[in-house]
Order: sequence, then C-alpha cells, then structure tokens
Amino acid sequence: MERRRLPAKSLLLAALILALAALCLMPMLAATASKRQQTVYNKAVLHVTIALTSKGIVATPNALQPGNHLLTVKNSTSQPRGVELLGIDKASSPTIRYTKILKPGKSESFRWYFPSGKTAYVRDVMSYSHNQRSYMVVTFGQMSKAIDVD
Repeated sequence: MERRRLPAKSLLLAALILALAALCLMPMLAATASKRQQTVYNKAVLHVTIALTSKGIVATPNALQPGNHLLTVKNSTSQPRGVELLGIDKASSPTIRYTKILKPGKSESFRWYFPSGKTAYVRDVMSYSHNQRSYMVVTFGQMSKAIDVD
C-alpha cells in the first residue's frame, strides 16, 4: 500500500477553516450557557415567608434547602418595621439586604440565595436613614431569627 502525504498547504488550510468555525461558534455557545445559568439562578426553589409578629420573627418553612428562594417579608405588628437580612451569597461573600420600612399589614418580596450549610440572620428594623450608597443610622428592634440551611 502506498501512502500519500497531503501537502502542507492543505493541512494549514484545514486548520485555518477549523479555527474560523470555532471562532464563529463561540459566541453562540457562550450565549446558550449564559441563558441556561441565568434560568437556573432566576428560578425560585421555594417560597419563604418571614413574618414580623408581636411575639417575634416567624420564618416558614422552618428548614430550607440550598438555592434561590422567593422571600416575602410581612409586617404583622402594629408598628412600622422592616428587616435586615444577613447571609452569604453564591461567591461566599457576606451580604446584607434591607427591606423598606413596612406599614402594618404590608409586605415586600425579593429573591435571596441560601447556600448549603450556612445560616442567614434576620433582625427587625425600626428606622434608618441613608445616603446614595448605604444606610447611615439603623435602629433595630428586639426581634431576631436565625434561618439554617441544610
């Protein structure tokens, strides 16, 4: 059997065509991966309710699985209150979130990521003042709650 060698120009041309095809496909693959990751992150695993009551803070359900959850904070007291939520985000960085000061009977909803094996802490907020980027003076009430994630 006789072996024939391809000319070097043909190999170079084939490599160039393959590289160009890869460059054309990269943006499409990256966009698909980004959409898939965004869909997974935006999908709420569970709806969690944090109620401010006259006896304290009640979080339902009691046990949470790790993941992105939809939180609803409801003020069931007779005074305007909000909450401060302290936890760890997906990048293992400390995260703090404040709700608005809610009038009695009002609620606010937002998404929160609960990582595995971490605890989130909720405290009631009576008032705060803020500038453009942060909260300056925060007055806390006497209520607090720890939410553990399995």
